[in-house]
Amino acid sequence: DTVVWHRGLGLGKPKTRAEALRMLRGMGGKKHAVYTFANPPGHRAWELIDRAGCRGLTIGGAQMSDKHCNFMLNLGNATAAELEALGEEVRRRVLEHSGVELSWEIKRIGVTAGGNSEGEYMI
Repeated sequence: DTVVWHRGLGLGKPKTRAEALRMLRGMGGKKHAVYTFANPPGHRAWELIDRAGCRGLTIGGAQMSDKHCNFMLNLGNATAAELEALGEEVRRRVLEHSGVELSWEIKRIGVTAGGNSEGEYMI
């Protein structure tokens, strides 16, 4: 599988070179963007995120894109804790709104703010 990377972060798995270029151009000059959640069976993650009111949701320097709402943006100063908190808030709201649990698409590595080092966490 080909994954588009921009400044060290995966943007997604385009099917064609043209699609990859559109992904890079479509982020509106933001510093970093990550295709955040996997599509649950029978659903599109972006639609669930949008319907739960999370398009453009911001915590600190982390934001769900208002253009492509399954992209998590670092507006330039987001901490790992803010990125993690934003993702978990989106997951919580989607579950509450639709009953569907989103799974992280990105691999999160490191230690949580609470010091938990088991599993995978956002860096």
